Formats: sequence, structure tokens, C-alpha cells
Amino acid sequence: SFFSFTVLGEVEGLPLLRSNCQPDHRVYVSGYLGGSAAGLRLLQKGERGVLTDLHLSPEPPLELGPFLGGLNKQVAAIDISDGLSSELWHLSRQSRCGLRVDWEKLPVHPELGTWDNKKEARDFVLNGGEEYQLLFSGDFSSDELSRMRMITPVAEIGIVEKGEGVFLTENGKTSPLTAGGFSH
Repeated sequence: SFFSFTVLGEVEGLPLLRSNCQPDHRVYVSGYLGGSAAGLRLLQKGERGVLTDLHLSPEPPLELGPFLGGLNKQVAAIDISDGLSSELWHLSRQSRCGLRVDWEKLPVHPELGTWDNKKEARDFVLNGGEEYQLLFSGDFSSDELSRMRMITPVAEIGIVEKGEGVFLTENGKTSPLTAGGFSH
């Protein structure tokens, strides 16, 4: 047997489309990255704690999407369910734009600061899925950003550029970022 359902609805304001990235728009992410994947790893080891709770009971920023749509401006958005790198590639391909993000600007979950395996923690941030945060781009005023940050933490992580592809700047060096994370 199987279970299937359909959801219908209407969008107030402009729809948040993956294809809405425009050169010179800034790239943002809500919340923190890497926590859910780290929580899953701890669960697999039989451990419990803040990160396992985050993985088992995510708290998506439900008010942010309607707020962005209500701005009535071109905003690209996607939820981070398959991993940041994968979602960046979805935006790049569907918008036919390049995305460049800065490692130092990524909002790494604070609990990962004490993670023993730094390479694994980096992978959680870039490729860990089930974050249920929003990755989005747009041209926002400082007032709009302040209002967003009253809803949930929001970090500017990069910029949209002409061309295609996803690039990561780390320690002053920019290199291509491959899509990791979950693939359907």
C-alpha cells in the first residue's frame, strides 16, 4: 500500500521561484547550518542532545516565506532539505545565474564549534540536509532585512553573478562547489 496527498492553494504577493535569481542580488540563508546532519550522526551513534533534538524536531521559519512573498519583489527561494550545496545548484541552474558564497559568512550551528572531526563538520554545513531553513536571494533594503531578522536569524552568505555555476570562497580563494547532499 502507499499514501498520497495533494495540496492546493493560492499565493499572496509574488511567488518565490527558484528561477528568480538576478545578477547582483545577495544570497541569504535563515537559521543555522549543519546541525541536523550532526544530530543524525549522533543518533546513529546512540547519543542524544541539542543536535539530535534539532534533527528530530526541526523548527522551520514558517513566517519567513509569506513575508518574502509579501514584499512584492523578485525573490528566489528554496528550502534546504537536501543540503546547502545541492540547493545552491538548483537556484543556479533554474535561474541561469552563478552563485558565489563565502565560507566565513555561513551561519554554522554553534554546537559544531566543538565537533572533533572538522572535515565532517564542514561536510554537515555544506551537504547536510533536513535543515528546513530557507536559502533565498533578492535585493532587500536594510529595513526589510531588519524585519526578516525579527522573524528568524538571517545571514547574507553571497552574491548572484552572471554566468552559471556555484562557487565557494574560503580563505580568499574561490573554487567551484560541487553539489553534495541528498539526490532524488
